Amino acid sequence: MFRDCLWMLLEPIVQHTDNFPFLSKLLQNIKQTKDAQDEGDEEQNKRLYAACDLAHELLTTKLGPVKLAPFPGEPLLPTRLYTACKDPNPNIAVYLPEGYSVKRKPGAAGTGVSPKSQPAGSSAKKSQKRTSSQRPQQK
Repeated sequence: MFRDCLWMLLEPIVQHTDNFPFLSKLLQNIKQTKDAQDEGDEEQNKRLYAACDLAHELLTTKLGPVKLAPFPGEPLLPTRLYTACKDPNPNIAVYLPEGYSVKRKPGAAGTGVSPKSQPAGSSAKKSQKRTSSQRPQQK
C-alpha cells in the first residue's frame, strides 16, 4: 500500500525524465542525514532510509534503464526536517527487506512515461477519437 501511495506521488514528477537525476540525488542526500525531529531514534531514521530506498527502487524499476547525466547541483534539504549526519562514511546500506524488489504488474507495457515525456495513453486517446464519418448513423 505504501509503495502504491509513494508511486502515486512520484509518477507525475517523473513524467519528464529530466527530473530523474534530481530525484535520485535528492534521495541520496536524504540518506546522508538524520530525522531532525528525533535524531536519536535509530528506528525512525531506518524507516526514513527505507522510504528513500523504496522510492529509488520504484524509479529505477518503473522507468527502466535511464541513462542521463548526473544532476549538476546539490539539492538543499530543509534543516527543520533533516540534520547532517556526523558519521563521515556515506550511508550506502540498503534498508529494504532482503529479497524485496518492486515488480511490474503482469502485462504492463512499461513505465507510464512515453518516449516524448507525455502522460501515458495521450497518443492512444488521439487515435481513439471518432471522426464524423465513423459515427453510427441514427435511423
